[in-house]
Amino acid sequence: MNREVVVKIDNLNFSYNGEEILSRVTMRVFSGEIFVIIGPSGSGKSTLLKLCAGLFHPRDGDVDIKGINVHKAPKDRIRKLRGKMGFVFQDAALISNTCIFDNVALPLRYHTDLSEPEIEKMVSEKLSLLQIDRSCYYLLPAQLSLGLKRSVGVARALVIKPDIVFFDEITASFDSQTIKKISMIIKDLKNLKVTSIIVTGDASLAYSIADRIAIIKNGKIIQTGTPDEIRNSQDPDVILMTSMNK
Repeated sequence: MNREVVVKIDNLNFSYNGEEILSRVTMRVFSGEIFVIIGPSGSGKSTLLKLCAGLFHPRDGDVDIKGINVHKAPKDRIRKLRGKMGFVFQDAALISNTCIFDNVALPLRYHTDLSEPEIEKMVSEKLSLLQIDRSCYYLLPAQLSLGLKRSVGVARALVIKPDIVFFDEITASFDSQTIKKISMIIKDLKNLKVTSIIVTGDASLAYSIADRIAIIKNGKIIQTGTPDEIRNSQDPDVILMTSMNK
């Protein structure tokens, strides 16, 4: 079995306004893996995801994605790397004065030389995959519900055919049918050898889709393992955090 490491984190520390958010985090994520980070609100899991994606800068420590340090490499190498990464934000993070179609098209226009007809085809395919009706394509984000905006965010993350996708709080603002649909999409991504890194407080979701799970508490990874290993853990903190949302 190929165990190529695509995300390598070593001794990562992050502070905000003097408060330590992450402490000495070390983690490995393998190619094609569905890796889920579970933790309560305020545990640092979303911050860790954004550090992995290069959106935040650590106090010290290293994050390498496919052999490239996302905080220290030359800007042209980081830009090229980001062209193969997708990020699904908890609040969708759509551009407010840009229609839904153009929000999804943005990564293609920025990172590729595709023609507009090619872009239109790819954007329409992804919006259709997320069951977003054509009547919504030219609406502004403010005209959509938060759940629908987050579905658009998923389409935008996937449209560029990324190698790695980061999902922040995947169940937030989604109904059960949409969660089921996105879970199926993530499993389909695995079949395409795409790596998915997901943060959530929902243990039941993690158990249903993860290859491996990391438990984070107070900015520290306290255990990493397969769903069975986490389910059978004797660590009181792991038991508490995974029993709350089973």
